[in-house]
Amino acid sequence: MIYNTKPVTFAVIGKPNNGKSSIISALTNDDRIKIADEIGTTKEIVKYSYKYKNEEVCCFYDTPGFENAKKVLSHIKYKKNEIPSIKSTLEDFIKVFLDNKSTNKDREILKAIINSDYIAFVIDISDKFNKNIIGYELDILKELTQPIIILFNQRDKNKDYSLQWEENLKQYDFTNIHRINPLNSIRTNIIHILKSLYSPDSQMFNKDQMIKNVIETYNIDYEEKLNETAKKIAHYLKDALQIKITTTRKKLEENESYVIELIQKEINKTEKKIQNELSKLWGYHEVNVQDKRERYNHKVNKKIALSKKEKAVIAAIIGASSGWSLDFFIGVPGSGALIGGAGGYITGYFSDGKLYEINTKNATISTSKKDIDLSIILVTRILEFTKTIITHGHANRTAVT
Repeated sequence: MIYNTKPVTFAVIGKPNNGKSSIISALTNDDRIKIADEIGTTKEIVKYSYKYKNEEVCCFYDTPGFENAKKVLSHIKYKKNEIPSIKSTLEDFIKVFLDNKSTNKDREILKAIINSDYIAFVIDISDKFNKNIIGYELDILKELTQPIIILFNQRDKNKDYSLQWEENLKQYDFTNIHRINPLNSIRTNIIHILKSLYSPDSQMFNKDQMIKNVIETYNIDYEEKLNETAKKIAHYLKDALQIKITTTRKKLEENESYVIELIQKEINKTEKKIQNELSKLWGYHEVNVQDKRERYNHKVNKKIALSKKEKAVIAAIIGASSGWSLDFFIGVPGSGALIGGAGGYITGYFSDGKLYEINTKNATISTSKKDIDLSIILVTRILEFTKTIITHGHANRTAVT
């Protein structure tokens, strides 16, 4: 852990079904948070944590939507001169309405707010701004003393009322606004949101330092995962390029294509193993991995869009671990075409006699780390998968393919 302090805590609030749980899933790098399209899935506050080396770095309260925001606001205004702090006022509401079942969700939200350092208010910008629907919530936010960030989530990609929302939010003095797409959340977007809460010149030194530490931890965690990914890929390649299968000479002569298919199946097993390892490393525990690419003699046509830094780290570690450098095809201009065209070479590789040795009784089928065509294809496939894992989005419950 890079610091020794209590975790930073966020209350994530907003209307039901606006994507609060999905955003928390993205911010915690965890795909096990319950998400559903039905309104009202979250009925009470649930705390989720982003952890680094099994220690909590920051926590997020997932909350239901307000059901009696008008009543909450009325209580705040009524008690404003009587109770010295907004925290005490919210605690008073919880006490006064403790036996009122209609305020169950409202009291849960207020508990989260009381126990949080920051407030994140989630808005679905697919819906038009309507003061009659959301005005009371915004008025409640204005009464709070914690820093507030507005998160725009666009559930319907064909409808975007962000400009309308921005104009109306200005009337409430809410200008710290950021878009987030939890289905394809990337580290830079999350860091940008956290940085928006960090102001070195503010009077909130303790909280600012906490946010700064969270940002540093996110970055360190990401770099360590990237390094671990490269090491895992290196070991995978060493295994995949040293596979051997022994069969009878008779079976090989009777059905050469079938026997050679055995080597592909063994490579597939090795590949699926590394895919599962990488999935767990990057926080995917329930999202299925469905690799439908069973053969290697197809043209690889996906673009590897890793950043230069990501490529450099992976290339350096794989090169050091496996004894050969990847720089010539993932670190130089024009390498994409080389990788893309490499898929076609595998057909010749499986048919020109290089793949197996025959003695009197047996035939040994094996891969070879010297075969650059197979090496390029295997690296291409696993880097494609790695890029998908990094950018998939932990709230995205569709299978990784």
